[in-house]
Amino acid sequence: MGVTSCSDDDDSIDVIAPAGNLVVENQMLENNMLSISNVSMSQDGWVVIHRDNGDGG
Repeated sequence: MGVTSCSDDDDSIDVIAPAGNLVVENQMLENNMLSISNVSMSQDGWVVIHRDNGDGG
């Protein structure tokens, strides 16, 4: 994952590439909640969960 930020007058682009680990089991959505058993990140950030239709989409 890379995050970039720039404006019209920037000469270079700084890329921030945080490292981390996420542990989660396959599970069904129950009461609009999922359980993530372990998250470790080198920088503050967010975990975003997207629905999977079964074929990777």
